[in-house]
Amino acid sequence: MKIAFLHTLSSNQALFTPYTEDLQRKRPGVTTTHHVDEDLLKNARKIASEEDRARVTTQVHQALSSMIGSGANVDFVVCTCSTIGDMAERYTSSAPVLRVDQPMGLRLGNPSLGDDAEQTTSSHIPVLRVDRPMADCAVGYSVIHVLAALESTLEPTKELLDKCASTAHTHPRIHMTVVPEAWSHFQQGDQKAYIQTIADYIQEKYSNTESSQDSVIVLAQASMSPAAELLLIPEQQSSLGDKDKDTGMAELPRILTSPSICVDYLAGLRD
Repeated sequence: MKIAFLHTLSSNQALFTPYTEDLQRKRPGVTTTHHVDEDLLKNARKIASEEDRARVTTQVHQALSSMIGSGANVDFVVCTCSTIGDMAERYTSSAPVLRVDQPMGLRLGNPSLGDDAEQTTSSHIPVLRVDRPMADCAVGYSVIHVLAALESTLEPTKELLDKCASTAHTHPRIHMTVVPEAWSHFQQGDQKAYIQTIADYIQEKYSNTESSQDSVIVLAQASMSPAAELLLIPEQQSSLGDKDKDTGMAELPRILTSPSICVDYLAGLRD
């Protein structure tokens, strides 16, 4: 299986390298390629009308056509940008297209892609949003806290969660938030400050909140995922000894990030 990744941030290519290496360990024979088109995100952030949206959608589809028609014989295209993910999934080709954050929506252990995904498939190969697995997982919780660094990511993520919840017949409360100052650090090229700002925000806003077991934090952008590594999630806390638990260490809701869930989803695909 050959998987091509479409990035709208050049830094995402490096971000995804360890994940694709993990995928290749899980699925020997899988090969990956990476394609970067930063203009797609820049143009998407400027959308102010339906005409603008149609124009950017055409640009996204042209980029996908170029990748698929390059003679690389790709089997899947993974779109790692949540902002243009909906546009990517609407592309119909002989190769399925995945948004990288979609597997965050797929309920863990459930191979179903959901009715919405099936509606966007071509005649014989499904077209997939990569963040659907993440969203399907998230809608199993009573409360979903969606965090984004870019405001343009909120609407497509909310739409995806609403669709996944409708398919799953669940009714989660969804809260959408832009992490203050995070994106300015990213634009300045300060990746460390970008990630630390997100982690600090999560720690400040969600530590020791009531009903943390019934809520989940969704990091809407793939670039945000390293922030989760700076925080101690409930699964890790449960493995600590009593001495560590008595130190006042904060408890957080589960944090979902798209790259890792995407890799797990891809690893389970049949050739």
